[in-house]
Amino acid sequence: MATIADLERANDELRAAVEGRIAAAEAACCEGSPLCHAIDTRVPLPDPSAVIADGDEGLDAPRCVNATDPAAMERAWASVKARYQAIQPEPEPEPEPAERRPRVFSSAGPVEAAPTPAESLLRTAIDTIRDRRGTYGPPQEHFRITVGLLNAAFADKFRRRLDAGELPFSVDDWPIVMALDKIARDMGPRPSLDTPIDLAGYAATLAECRQP
Repeated sequence: MATIADLERANDELRAAVEGRIAAAEAACCEGSPLCHAIDTRVPLPDPSAVIADGDEGLDAPRCVNATDPAAMERAWASVKARYQAIQPEPEPEPEPAERRPRVFSSAGPVEAAPTPAESLLRTAIDTIRDRRGTYGPPQEHFRITVGLLNAAFADKFRRRLDAGELPFSVDDWPIVMALDKIARDMGPRPSLDTPIDLAGYAATLAECRQP
């Protein structure tokens, strides 16, 4: 890929080549015709053929043209423009946006590739996180409330069990954990209408776990 320094160097070389071609054109292109070389009408045209590959004859342009002939001027400059465009470096491709999906090519042209199962799952997760944030609030706030409730409910219980050489958690503790998290969610921006139902369900599972 050409750098700015490369382009500046190529531009300098092209300018030098053009100046040399113009000087040669003034002496030889039309044998000093007054119509071409009169001071008021002479228009020297750059000829960048020095930087075109050898054998490329498809873009020849005159070196001088009669400035009083608009049609000749238009044809000549169109030819020079075509030569100039032919020697320009390829433009650098624009960076692909991160959200753009991969593209595949078919007989009808490029098309967007279908998302993979993993991509679909991640997009669903992102949509769910955005939805839950509006319902439960920022995760830091929601989890702060939950942890506060858990510490209040289990701190002393855990201490007693550890002193007795027992494990901190028991099976019937988990319905309480779930109920406290549900309460913390219900304290968010949009309380859920199913909170009483869920709390009743956790209470029922707690009673079932505590049955002898």
